[in-house]
Amino acid sequence: MAKGRGNKPHGETHGRAKVTAEQVRQIRHRFATGERQFELRAEFGLSKAQVSKICRGQSWA
Repeated sequence: MAKGRGNKPHGETHGRAKVTAEQVRQIRHRFATGERQFELRAEFGLSKAQVSKICRGQSWA
């Protein structure tokens, strides 16, 4: 394996992570129970795209 291609940090271990795994669970649960994405964005301080990806399972999968 080439240099620098190994273990990349994922999830909350990544230095730029804005949310924890527990917050991701909360976001997904609250969205599934009817809370709207714009409300979640405001509370967690995330972008529209990031909340959408978390809710759809494309990010933090």
